[in-house]
Amino acid sequence: SLYSIKPRTITIGKYEVAEPIRTVPLGNTPYFFVSPGATDNVDKNTWIGFSTEMRQLHSGMCWLKREDAELAAKAITELLTGKAT
Repeated sequence: SLYSIKPRTITIGKYEVAEPIRTVPLGNTPYFFVSPGATDNVDKNTWIGFSTEMRQLHSGMCWLKREDAELAAKAITELLTGKAT
């Protein structure tokens, strides 16, 4: 194809990261979320629709790709601590 759609991004500190998911994913969709204390500050779950998942979604902390969540976690950590990770 001659044209491709550029993924939507947001800026967190000095990083341009993929936009978090904004709509409720289909049931059983794997997703990744920023979780301080987890390996690389990212954890994985499968969407069921629990209230905790809805809070994560509405706080802008969920991505469909691990690498997007990892970059967001890195950017958030650097922004809040002032230290490169």
